[in-house]
Amino acid sequence: MVTGSWSGKIIIPRNAGNIWKSIMELKLVKRKQRGDVYYIEGDIFGDRIKFSTFSKDEKVASSVLGKFISKRTNQYLANDAACPTFDEVAEVHLKSETKSTLCKDEEYIEALKSYIGSLPFSQIRRAVGQPSPLARFIEDRVKIGNSITTVNHHLGLINTLGKKARYRYGLLKNWTPVYLVQPQEGKKLGLKPPVSKLHLTREMEMILFNQLPVYLRDPVVMAINTGFRERLLCDLRWEWLKKDNSTVWFFEIPKDRMKNGNHLKHDPVFVLNSFAKIILMKRQGNGSEWVFPCDSSLQKSLNGLNCASYSAARARGAFQMPDLARTDVHSFRRTFATRLAEKMIPYEFIQRLMGLKIKSVSEEYIRFSPEMRARMYDYVNMITQGEPVKLRLYSTN
Repeated sequence: MVTGSWSGKIIIPRNAGNIWKSIMELKLVKRKQRGDVYYIEGDIFGDRIKFSTFSKDEKVASSVLGKFISKRTNQYLANDAACPTFDEVAEVHLKSETKSTLCKDEEYIEALKSYIGSLPFSQIRRAVGQPSPLARFIEDRVKIGNSITTVNHHLGLINTLGKKARYRYGLLKNWTPVYLVQPQEGKKLGLKPPVSKLHLTREMEMILFNQLPVYLRDPVVMAINTGFRERLLCDLRWEWLKKDNSTVWFFEIPKDRMKNGNHLKHDPVFVLNSFAKIILMKRQGNGSEWVFPCDSSLQKSLNGLNCASYSAARARGAFQMPDLARTDVHSFRRTFATRLAEKMIPYEFIQRLMGLKIKSVSEEYIRFSPEMRARMYDYVNMITQGEPVKLRLYSTN
């Protein structure tokens, strides 16, 4: 609520309706601890406001409030006149990015289009408890049984687009992130709570493996033993495979294929353990440029692991071990990381082996030499055995 009265002309669009109410909620508050001076507090266009009017007189304070609202409103509308829509920003994003997870972005964009596609990007807001296009989106997601996590993936993409539109694409002068759904709010709205996913124990891995169709078995074993993300795994190409010797094999992945490729200075290296090497030796000469081609055509890569066949196999396995129902395709990556940690592998090496960004100046100077790759092979090969293998110190033989 806005208290008091003020002078100053405020131009509000005729079709603004409830959206306008949801992005402007200001009030005058008399602060006794500040000598009864009036303060302007609240939200306007996604910004949290709290500052002094420097007046104890309510009429003067109301006038200050009115001028402030008028100024900010006209600035907001002036920005909107040249502001690209969600659809326009999304189109630039899809044409500019080359990351391996772009297909997920396409999925989220398609789901959001009918709600905010034609909105100027700077008008995309979500005020808790207030009607808005995003509120309708969330209501519809409740109806189809989505979780808080799934909804936040969609909202998070909006924030990613907003940040890139401002700092990388130069399409926005400013951007205020959309609020994500918090657990308490999600519970009130009727969204399913986040489910903590599990990694695979050896027994769970065996049960799942036996339920999988043949064409998914090698990719799943590779995922568990390399920690590759689903999209990167399906896109693996033979031309990326390198060998130091008969023992140390590794993939050198072009950084633009990585999810965090924009933060990488060099193409990342992924050293393979003996299980992963067995799969590659078995599949060499498969007649395709991809390690895992599509089951129906060698001219296409595998579409993905998270398919109906995988879901059915996991469901069948859950009858034998219920915890399998609390896993997903990302659990293969969790399994790789967990098994490395169980072998007491140094944390920074776990990060390197998983292709994660390491925030350290010294990391920029490290190169993956043959000696480094030999050490990494020893580490990743630990998870293939019950007992720790003996580490070589500096040998590459």
